Amino acid sequence: MRLFHIIILAHIMFAVGTDMLAQSQAIHEEYQYVNAALKRYGDLETMLSDNSNDALQNRMRKLKNIPSEYIKHFARLQIQDFDGRLKPLDTFATEIMRKITHTTNLNGLTPNQFLIALMVFPFDMMRMRIIYVDNKELLKLLGMQAEDGKLVALKDVMDMQQLQAGKSFESAYKIYNFVQDAMRKAPAKQNAFDKEILKLHEKISYVQAKNIWNYLRIFPYHGRAEWFSPNSTAITDVIIAYNDWYLGKHVGQFPKQMDTKRDNADSIKTLDEILDKSEVTPSYAISINTLASFLEKELLVGILKDDFSNLDGVLQSIHNIQQKEAGGILLSDALVQTEIFFNYFDMFSLLQYMYLIIGLLSLCVVLYALIMAKILPHSYKKIFFILLCILFIWHTLALLVRWYIAGHAPWSNAYESMIYIAWASVFAAILLRKSFLMLCAASFLAGITLMVAHLGAMDPQISNLVPVLQSYWLNIHVSIIVASYGFFGLCMVLGILCMLLYILRNDKKPHIDRAILALTILNERSMIIGVIALTIGTFLGGIWANESWGRYWGWDAKETWSLATIAIYACILHLRMFVKEYLPYVFNVASVLGFYSVLMTYFGVNYYLAGMHSYAKGDGANIQLVALLPHIALFCVIVGAWFKRKLQMIAI
Repeated sequence: MRLFHIIILAHIMFAVGTDMLAQSQAIHEEYQYVNAALKRYGDLETMLSDNSNDALQNRMRKLKNIPSEYIKHFARLQIQDFDGRLKPLDTFATEIMRKITHTTNLNGLTPNQFLIALMVFPFDMMRMRIIYVDNKELLKLLGMQAEDGKLVALKDVMDMQQLQAGKSFESAYKIYNFVQDAMRKAPAKQNAFDKEILKLHEKISYVQAKNIWNYLRIFPYHGRAEWFSPNSTAITDVIIAYNDWYLGKHVGQFPKQMDTKRDNADSIKTLDEILDKSEVTPSYAISINTLASFLEKELLVGILKDDFSNLDGVLQSIHNIQQKEAGGILLSDALVQTEIFFNYFDMFSLLQYMYLIIGLLSLCVVLYALIMAKILPHSYKKIFFILLCILFIWHTLALLVRWYIAGHAPWSNAYESMIYIAWASVFAAILLRKSFLMLCAASFLAGITLMVAHLGAMDPQISNLVPVLQSYWLNIHVSIIVASYGFFGLCMVLGILCMLLYILRNDKKPHIDRAILALTILNERSMIIGVIALTIGTFLGGIWANESWGRYWGWDAKETWSLATIAIYACILHLRMFVKEYLPYVFNVASVLGFYSVLMTYFGVNYYLAGMHSYAKGDGANIQLVALLPHIALFCVIVGAWFKRKLQMIAI
């Protein structure tokens, strides 16, 4: 086997391009290199054999001490996900950590450190509680107590006694039968528990020992569309076949034609058959498999021995292979750095808190001023408007950066459309900036919208467009349609504010009546713009449908509900023709209730109705009792305002 190690090292050193083999191909030098490698890595297994909690914690502490320059080099490597998108390894690490732990900072571990831990300390990570589970029934099934929180370890999902007794994985896997039952069901028939089971099953696939290497598709080959992981079947099959062939028939000599798939006198039929069907040559397969092994070993040497002298060379070698083999599809350095910057600052998550803070505080101040009949200083309003404009510019830049990274408009899925709706609601308020109260409401609405987008039901991961969305109509039709939802959302918030002001009305505070009438006018203006945008967007959607599906209108669920939403808001705008008394109250209540048609068009159709627009749906929506509380509160506000509804308005 030592000779085979030499062959492997010869190939990898050729791929890496070190001076050792460039100077001489002598076999004794290869032996020297093998001996040096064995000496460097020989005691790693002993260092990893200590399974005590103190040893685990010590390894985690050392993991956090990896010098930043190596982390940055590691993060800049590119990877291809299973949808075909190229991205920095930093993005992959962020997505994996967020998916498994529901956070991007766990016990001081950053995403890149977390990914490295999965790569080099798999058995430690199996013992640590890092898997987030938010379902009480599932936590109870796993034997977790309330004080244990929502994080579980892989060992909590496996019956260790069964494994130690030699039972099969299926027998030891506590949720195996539940996973099988959930997978047999159609997605539309899966309940909340089924979806949580499948989410946990997916997380486990990342945490299982060494499994993460199957996802590390960091090796391109001759410009092929599909990249390879070190453990790809195409790689391992060639290595096993070549190993058997060489050791069985050619011990002591190098093969004459390492990269050929042609028959020759020295070849074996089985190897020839495998090479004819294989996607890569033996030298390439051996090279990347061994280079991945070097990466793992050098990370371990650096972490456990504080010796990172060879790590940068291994990372540079992987980078060189990517540059050589990617065939021109490799991301530019500018794009990689931009995406890493975007991941680090998590711009939309920060925005939600900023919008909420200034919106909620300002709403409280304004409502207090209205109740106490005080006039807010002009400087306060000016400062708030400047802050809101700064956040809006920040929001706009964040959308543009995501657009640049993704290569397409950032409103192609549920998460992206939510962050765009938040942008549209602030844009609507700035466009109609006649009321300070409306600006406050828009800021609060934007914060709530972004918070909903980050609650976990929607995936913030950037992905490639599905084929039907690969059209310039995405920039036109979807942007107009989704922007209209922002205007309607503002109408809903203004309607709720008016209901609250109705409750606060009394004869001694006529200024509250004036505020209600002013907000009602702005509500109508926002609604007019929203209806115009939705109508135009629906019309343009028909043109796109004709180009994509060969018909302008097919009564698809999304199309039908878009038309219904237009009709509902058109009726609300024409209420003045039918309602003579208490028009402001009726109009504002209608603007609140009308938003449920938008929710049905946006959420309900995607999650509960089948149709040709199903590509826009998220992971699924599960209505729980707590979700009904805001609707109950809203009903109470409407009823409370009804008792003081007597407010006349000639025209709005």
